[in-house]
Amino acid sequence: MSARAKNNLKLRLEDLFKAACYDSWRSVMLDAVNHLDENHPDAITAFTKWMHCFERILVKNPGDRFNMDCWMLSNAVSTLENKVALSKYIVPFYMGEWLYFSPPQPTFKNENAHRRIYGISFPGSDFVEDFHPLDYSWLYHELGHHIIDRLNSNVFAPVTTAMKHLAQGEKRRFPSASAPVRKIISERLKRFQQAWSPESLENWTTEIISDVISLWCCGPAFLRSIHEIVHKFTGNPFLMDNTHLPHALRIRLMLEAGDSLGWSKYLDALHQCNKQWKTNNGDTASRNEFAAMVQGGLPSLVLKTSLDICRNNQLPRCTSSSVESAREWANSPKSITSTPEFILGAWVKYVESRKTFDEWESKVIDLFNNELKA
Repeated sequence: MSARAKNNLKLRLEDLFKAACYDSWRSVMLDAVNHLDENHPDAITAFTKWMHCFERILVKNPGDRFNMDCWMLSNAVSTLENKVALSKYIVPFYMGEWLYFSPPQPTFKNENAHRRIYGISFPGSDFVEDFHPLDYSWLYHELGHHIIDRLNSNVFAPVTTAMKHLAQGEKRRFPSASAPVRKIISERLKRFQQAWSPESLENWTTEIISDVISLWCCGPAFLRSIHEIVHKFTGNPFLMDNTHLPHALRIRLMLEAGDSLGWSKYLDALHQCNKQWKTNNGDTASRNEFAAMVQGGLPSLVLKTSLDICRNNQLPRCTSSSVESAREWANSPKSITSTPEFILGAWVKYVESRKTFDEWESKVIDLFNNELKA
């Protein structure tokens, strides 16, 4: 790559990451430019696409909330990184919802995995008024997707093996079926594969694992977050969606996981929701398709795999002691010391009194913001 072309790329990067808070990301990108070689045009194209991704999403003039989200992200990553190598360069951005962003990015020889750049979209905009720690158990769900990106694919072997056996069994059920029936079976198996395969771009397996990681790390705070979504849902919870598991399955697995992790006393609201759905949704077609998609104990196998990932990678587990420690902090917060404690502390105060929660939240956010500015 010519010196002039490299210089032009560097100028674009300097402008893109010109805010002081982007210093570390700027350093990674500029270092990547120095590795580009004109004899490898594919790498140059990949780098350019990589840069375009961030040109579309980066906050041009980051404000106070951006700085708070950077701290929450950085601290959360530091608590999660025991056996799995996570990136130190996950950038916050704002698309109005929680979203994990893994852009296509070039690979360089002897690259340090810690220096790959990813993104997480936060709900709302880059304004302090949109910062609500009570909802930040979803941050661990999105970081769960990042953890999955970094795992060896062997951890999914039990799931992929079970999928293969189930698919073969389904084909053997209709050895002499007519062409129209074979087409129906083929389409059903394709949907089954797309829904459950960890290799699919978006699939139920990785969503379940990310849910379990957040439950493992945030305990009852995540159960509240799940309930906030499902109790507002007015559609059919058994309908299929290849990218996100049906709400009926999500609740079922959260009830199983919550019970196994010792949070049974916080599951009443989800049990009630689950009971109402079973009573009120009698759509036979959708229920039958749902049953076909969750056959063979596959959901329970994915749940076991999820818990094994948390356990084997020594992710920090939320316990009743964690809740009590967060309660003690929340009753007299003098400093923000950790992301999980902040999230749990917010949940504790919310459960104690919704009437006084807004006032508590406002004071703690002011404390947090002032600490970061000091």
